[in-house]
Amino acid sequence: MTPKHNSPGLLRRLAALVYDMVVLVAVLFAATVLLLPFHHGEAFQPNHGLYSAYLLTVSFAFVGWFWTHGGQTLGMRSWKIRLCTTADTSISWGQASIRFFCGLISFGCLGLGYLWVLFDSQGRSWHDLASRSKIVWQDLEPSEKTGMN
Repeated sequence: MTPKHNSPGLLRRLAALVYDMVVLVAVLFAATVLLLPFHHGEAFQPNHGLYSAYLLTVSFAFVGWFWTHGGQTLGMRSWKIRLCTTADTSISWGQASIRFFCGLISFGCLGLGYLWVLFDSQGRSWHDLASRSKIVWQDLEPSEKTGMN
């Protein structure tokens, strides 16, 4: 297991998350544009269950593909961190689904699942623990790890 001081900190993880959210919003806009012709070009109502499920599926497919193919979303690549199993291998789609839905719960609980990184001895969040995964530094030289944790 990676000691906490070798694990990227909360600020770096949140910065990558914000970057990924910007990209994901653009992807969701594109996914909506593709769906509009089937809805007669009309806007979807906020309580439209199928539309919400569609956006959730697109979101999972987007991040899940990056997580299972190289362990880095665009935001994670920019902030030089990557996702892997506790055995340092690529995560599976099953682990990605656990991580995705536990990440939503972590965020939904006022961000407590993310803040857990500050208290865990190995710097893991709730969704890291649930999916048996971890966030590690992208293969960097030790001198490059001194920036924003």
